[in-house]
Amino acid sequence: MGPEQIGVSVSEIMKGSGRAPRRLVTFLETMKNKHTGLLLLLLFIGFSLRIYDLGGESIWFDEGASIYFAKKNVSEIFSMKESSPPLYYIVLHWWINLFGDSEFSVRLPSVIFAFFSIAMMYVVGKQLFGSEAGLVSALLLALSRFHILYSQEARTYSLSALLTLLSMYFLIELMNDRSRKNLLGYVLSSCLLMYSHIYGLFIIIAQNIYFVTQTVLSREARAVNLKKWILIQMALLGLFAPWAKVFFGQVMGVVQSDPGGTAMVRPSTATIIDTFSAYFLFSGRLSYLFFLVPFLSVLRLERISGKIEWRGFFRSLDALRWKVQLVDTGRFFFVAVWLLTPIIVPFLISRSLTPIYLNRYTIVAAVAFYLLVGKGICNIQQKYVKTIVIGLVVVLSLVSLPAYYSRAKKNQWREAAHYIDANARSEDL
Repeated sequence: MGPEQIGVSVSEIMKGSGRAPRRLVTFLETMKNKHTGLLLLLLFIGFSLRIYDLGGESIWFDEGASIYFAKKNVSEIFSMKESSPPLYYIVLHWWINLFGDSEFSVRLPSVIFAFFSIAMMYVVGKQLFGSEAGLVSALLLALSRFHILYSQEARTYSLSALLTLLSMYFLIELMNDRSRKNLLGYVLSSCLLMYSHIYGLFIIIAQNIYFVTQTVLSREARAVNLKKWILIQMALLGLFAPWAKVFFGQVMGVVQSDPGGTAMVRPSTATIIDTFSAYFLFSGRLSYLFFLVPFLSVLRLERISGKIEWRGFFRSLDALRWKVQLVDTGRFFFVAVWLLTPIIVPFLISRSLTPIYLNRYTIVAAVAFYLLVGKGICNIQQKYVKTIVIGLVVVLSLVSLPAYYSRAKKNQWREAAHYIDANARSEDL
């Protein structure tokens, strides 16, 4: 039965019924989208890469801290003097109560958050740049070793990436439609983001930088004006206030007790390069082309006249005429601010006040990087070149993954304990 026949059949059903058939129509229309099958495949691949050998390595120090805090009462979790906000520990608290605290079990929530992050990457990419860019961006996230690594840890990073995507999605929707659903979605997702990791604050700062800049430089009418935006941000500040007092008290304590920043290494310019290098999907010199691809997201190169001929090759090259065009500049600016703010602001704080910069904290920025790379690839006009680039990314990423899985990434405490149990003697103590 073809799509047209399906449409007729459903229409006939709708004549005699209500909402259920309407939902069926929506579902069938969605399934007719050629990208749906590819997205489902990407979700399967992304989930498989993250669930594989999930319990293979022992719990390391940071994960042990997560389990320790998660086993406290919820009231204790919220009020404890820990540098990370309480949301992830509360989620893990209820998860452990239901499913136990094995290595596999405590890491599984991060895999689930990552699964939905891949789906949201497609949604946000489609929202900003179209379905093709959304699909390529989701592919990049699914194959990202950086994202896989922190999707296999019992830490908050995977949750923070998901909430970042949700906050940005509702922000974009809110800018176009000030409905109650979009307003509540933005406030809730942004509040949860701030309670998931302190770098969530830098995402909120990025959103404010974008909004204020757009208000000053753009004449386009927005569903939310400056006054309403300030009220929304005040609401977010009020929701975050209960824990903010605890956090800023800790920050001042760190600054006073550790002014030299001995607990964390003070970052350098090379640290920024290392951060972007960590986002790459594969190793080697070819990976550094990833530095250039995001700039293609705002450029379009079109051939005006001429064509390449193998007979008289160089002469045909001289006859080619090209046009370079800036495209999607406003949306590029939005994603660029999203990418750079959670990197540059903590970097400056780390240089001037106290070190708070770690590569893994910037996972909230990494998703923006993959959006720009995905859009840059989609801006390649020649279909065969675009196909070759995507194919190379997939092949090189998959080739590099065996090395990732075969290399120990965490301290082997479990193996050390087994060794001691097997070799310890009573006279050793």
